[in-house]
Amino acid sequence: RQLMTFARGTDGTHLPVATDAMLAEIVRIVTSTFPREIRCITSVPADIWPVPGDERQLQQVLLNLCLHARDAMP
Repeated sequence: RQLMTFARGTDGTHLPVATDAMLAEIVRIVTSTFPREIRCITSVPADIWPVPGDERQLQQVLLNLCLHARDAMP
């Protein structure tokens, strides 16, 4: 339900989200909580644009994707 709400873009505040800062925070969370055997490798351009949206919802969607990827690993 939350993913569908996010995809429709109907709820939340739509402001420019600092993508680089949000991704850095997600990497920090992932590297501090996931098992050491799982490495998180990112490639974020220095000039990445902000995206309009609800930062909390976007962060939650990306963290959920990371969790599902972790759970899918052997």
